[in-house]
Amino acid sequence: MLRDRVKRTALFARGDQLPHGVDLAADLQRRFPDLRFDLIFDVGANVGQTAHEFGIHFPQAKILSFEPDPVSFSILQASANGHANLSIYNLGFSVQPGRLRFDNTSPESVLHAIAKDQSNERLPLVNVTTIDLFCAAHCIERISLLKIDTEGHDLDVIRGASNMLTRGNIDVVFAECSLTQVSKRLVSFSEMQADMRERGYVCFGIYQQAFGSDTHDPQINWANCAYVSKTHARK
Repeated sequence: MLRDRVKRTALFARGDQLPHGVDLAADLQRRFPDLRFDLIFDVGANVGQTAHEFGIHFPQAKILSFEPDPVSFSILQASANGHANLSIYNLGFSVQPGRLRFDNTSPESVLHAIAKDQSNERLPLVNVTTIDLFCAAHCIERISLLKIDTEGHDLDVIRGASNMLTRGNIDVVFAECSLTQVSKRLVSFSEMQADMRERGYVCFGIYQQAFGSDTHDPQINWANCAYVSKTHARK
């Protein structure tokens, strides 16, 4: 859902004086001025909303956008025309390569995702691979920023990038998490924390904190969490 909320609140705000936790691009540039953003993976690209934001705030970066849903991909394909730094793939990522059932039953394409119930034969199959295999096949040694927005499939994406992460070859990971810990749709923050720490990453910032639909509930419902390799965190 990260891409849908770009319409209401810019993913990145402008200005070097903003407090930490408002503008990811500014925070990274301020804290790690020597960190180059040459290659961005936009996993769960939907129709290209986040890729557009990345293009504005990281104009020098090559962006690879991945979207397994054929309907959303066709729109992404049309919007990608004329963008020299953007490459698109009708492909998903998971913990192993293959074909998985894809839940496209919601009227909102931003909620389409790898199906929780893989036994439902009424759902279409989509192609998936792992980030490790994709990088090996395309001779990619380093990812500057890995953005994941896969509606709850995020940990499988991360676990399919184990080799790249363990070697510290992904500088920043940016993923949507549930802060309530009980979401049926999103990965819980505690699970994400445990998994990323195990792979040598620490939480760098929490962005776009949002409440749920219940206006009387005081707790934050979800947010986009940024993780950096401890190699950078120590600098």
